[in-house]
Amino acid sequence: MENRIEWIDMTKGLGMILVIAGHTFALGYSAPIYSFHMPLFFFLSGLVYNEAKYNSFGKLTKAKALQLMKPWLVFYLVSLCVSLIIPVWREQLSVKQMLIELYTANSNTINNSSIWYCICLFVMFVLLYPALAVLNLLKPATRIIAIVIVGLLLLWLKEVLNIISPEYVRLIDNRLPFKMDSAAVALVFFLIGYYYKGLIHRLVSHTNWKMFFLAVVLFVVGFFVNRWSNINSMDFGRIKLLYYPIAFIGIYCCTSFCMLLSNKQSSIAGKVKSLLMYYGVNSLLIFGFQSLFIRLYIQYFNSTFGMSMELYGMNPIIHQIGSFLVVAVVTSPLIVWMFGYLRGKGINLI
Repeated sequence: MENRIEWIDMTKGLGMILVIAGHTFALGYSAPIYSFHMPLFFFLSGLVYNEAKYNSFGKLTKAKALQLMKPWLVFYLVSLCVSLIIPVWREQLSVKQMLIELYTANSNTINNSSIWYCICLFVMFVLLYPALAVLNLLKPATRIIAIVIVGLLLLWLKEVLNIISPEYVRLIDNRLPFKMDSAAVALVFFLIGYYYKGLIHRLVSHTNWKMFFLAVVLFVVGFFVNRWSNINSMDFGRIKLLYYPIAFIGIYCCTSFCMLLSNKQSSIAGKVKSLLMYYGVNSLLIFGFQSLFIRLYIQYFNSTFGMSMELYGMNPIIHQIGSFLVVAVVTSPLIVWMFGYLRGKGINLI
């Protein structure tokens, strides 16, 4: 049984709940979440990564293919089947668009856009092996300088691709295939978590509520200065140089909150810890289906009651809250139970 670190699983759980909130509430409300919620998962992957387990590129890619691409295939096929069942979704299916979306790692045609994360994380691990081969040769001071310089340059990669394509190389949506550009930025968060896990653990361990609330204030101010950012779309705000500081402050807010909660002893704290641990341990499974469930919620009310709600739109607030609660409290636990039941019957799909 793999050893689990309570505060890290709790942070993953909190991140998972924030992902659902980011997809159910209107962007006018949830935009700040996008500044850090996906970088948080890449960062946590770095914190728990054990390089000694993967002594070859083949071993790493094989392990991560089973861990990430196998679930992606299950998420994709289930979403495709659901889309084929619902008439209005079936009419919108296009083989050509599905093939294009395999290149872009988007999955809007099958109504499950969130599974780009599986492909992006897998590509990040493919990039990781050569990155570590180079960085491990450098002295620690030189290493962090190299990570910072490359990380900053990547913030302008989208603009470079917009110049290159279609003038010189024809790229779909002016993006690299399989989210390689997003994966490169994700690698920065991963490497910081990986190389500085000891320092990060000490920082988070010595945090207090005053530091946490100060970080929240700094994050809010930073967001209103930089505004919208999203690692998936390679948008980094009005002042690109603020992207990493704001993202890391948001990451600190999540990790420090979960560490403080982990150290708190009370019945209420215990229940909250158990809840966050549940979402953290099952985060990949919940992540893989939550976008589909949100779209099903919207489709049901649109078709049944003649509404015109849209994903990320300014829908009636009762439905923003309702879709969040239905997906977070009902359908996500249901899918976790179902796949757990299948595992108990010897059918291990994920």
